[in-house]
Amino acid sequence: MRLFFRISLTASIFIALSFSPTALIARGGIEREVFLGGYLCTPRNLETRGGTAAYRIWLIPDEDRGFSIFYPQPLTLGFEIRGGYLREPEDDWEASIMIDLKYEFNLNDNIALYLLGSTGGNYSGIDYEEVATHYNFTSRGSLGVCIYQLIVQSSYEHRSNAGLRQPNRGVDLVTLSFGYRF
Repeated sequence: MRLFFRISLTASIFIALSFSPTALIARGGIEREVFLGGYLCTPRNLETRGGTAAYRIWLIPDEDRGFSIFYPQPLTLGFEIRGGYLREPEDDWEASIMIDLKYEFNLNDNIALYLLGSTGGNYSGIDYEEVATHYNFTSRGSLGVCIYQLIVQSSYEHRSNAGLRQPNRGVDLVTLSFGYRF
């Protein structure tokens, strides 16, 4: 019951933020995405199996604004909340809050490729031997394709406690996610 309460509360806060006037500061508006995914493999660690669900909010700049040194599109700033259920190496749950930067290249009106860099915090209930803490920092790089509004994304993620406690070998995860943009 506590897990359901935590997930519901966190999702409610993010949904409320997505409709707030402060989210509309980026004059281009906002864009939202939802994802379902799973772990494909865990290089150099215990095998991790499970599924994730994520919700992202993107602050879309108008064409004359934004922080861009890239042509023809600016980088897009986003915020993400993700929860998951792990079934290997043991049954437990996890949650992450992340800040995302995305560069999207439109091939045509209906197909786009994007690169995504993310950082944030993570809690995992799993007792990994390689990481001394349940609360960790997360870095992620992703490659995705959006066809119409459907998204396929592959990611490589590293979690560690930044050397605050030993051992700190970290956990590396490769994920595949399917999403919808609205």
